[in-house]
Amino acid sequence: LQGGIAAITAASDFRVIGKHEFLLSKSKSHFAIHFGASALLTIVKDGWGNLNTEQRLQLRNFVYQCLAVKGPTLSRVAVNGLIKLLVRITKQAWCDDTQYHDILKGAESMIQSGNEAYKWIAFELLKSLVVTMQTVKVVGLRRTGRAESQGFRDTGLREVFVMTKRELQSIAPDATEIEEGSKAEEILLTALDTALGCLSYDFDTTGGQDSGDGLGIVH
Repeated sequence: LQGGIAAITAASDFRVIGKHEFLLSKSKSHFAIHFGASALLTIVKDGWGNLNTEQRLQLRNFVYQCLAVKGPTLSRVAVNGLIKLLVRITKQAWCDDTQYHDILKGAESMIQSGNEAYKWIAFELLKSLVVTMQTVKVVGLRRTGRAESQGFRDTGLREVFVMTKRELQSIAPDATEIEEGSKAEEILLTALDTALGCLSYDFDTTGGQDSGDGLGIVH
């Protein structure tokens, strides 16, 4: 048991980020990549304050490059691990620097590439981004993540929806010809989930203004 706890602690130590990055860039094992991404996710969640501005942006760029270069050859579990990490970094820094908004341009480039593997990755990324961005945790009388949710609502949500709607419109004429279980069907279903996530964004929670009587104003 102690060995297991020690291993988890070592994996989440922010001082070993370089080792996890090496694992992600060099390993051909999908589960090793998933583990490395999960370890880095723990660091981002628990040790964000230990990373300076340059380290945060460098880590974001590194993870995106891994996803862009290796993504089409990886299994779903590895891709989802990288996406969770990338989305979490993006949320944590959304209000700090507009460079993190470039993730939307990256997703658009993947969609416009015409490659089905990249399209699926892009919509998995956008779907996860919308879900994660609107998550606001209530701790006592405090809401954590509210500023990021509001910021994304005002500066990124519409762009995601327009991007998704455009792809769905291009798919629509041939939708009845899509084979069940194909990559094209995965793209269609993920794009639909992304659009639904945009339309059902929790505007009340993220945009409400607390008032004395406990009611909120929805903008």
